[in-house]
Amino acid sequence: VINAGGVDVLASQLTSDVPSSRKEASWALSNIAAGTVDQIDALIKHPTIVRDVLANFTCAWPDVQKESVWTVANMIAGGSRQHFQILVEQHAAVESLCAIAAATTTLTSVVVALEAVENLLAAYEELKHEQGLAVNTLVTRLRSTVAFDQLASLAAHGNSDITVHARSIQEQYFAANKS
Repeated sequence: VINAGGVDVLASQLTSDVPSSRKEASWALSNIAAGTVDQIDALIKHPTIVRDVLANFTCAWPDVQKESVWTVANMIAGGSRQHFQILVEQHAAVESLCAIAAATTTLTSVVVALEAVENLLAAYEELKHEQGLAVNTLVTRLRSTVAFDQLASLAAHGNSDITVHARSIQEQYFAANKS
């Protein structure tokens, strides 16, 4: 798909007025994002994909939201440190993940978004140790945004699995990285 120029076609459908076109494009991109580092790189370096996938977190169609969350989560799960930094620093992906996790009623999307946030926090924790930093810079960043409150709100979610996961993230990263 990448070599045949199909990513451009899929990217063009991320802003379609037809819900099924957006959903299928997002689904296809999530499958590519579940591939190799080079495949993820092709998506992240595309001029509009990350922006439009993140914009679809707030669209009116839950199926599009769900597939968009999976796309970003897959980029994070299989991506490189450079990919993480691009997603966090250039696209504010972690804030978008916290927002969708706090706003959606689709439990799968909440869980997937929380796992992606946790993966990013873990990557930045490794970076903290490698660089001898006193604090996790992603934790510091999140503390200064509404994303921190959104994560905290998930600790009181109606689903006990989500509550436990959100509390675990708070305890592991935010209690240990007071800044």
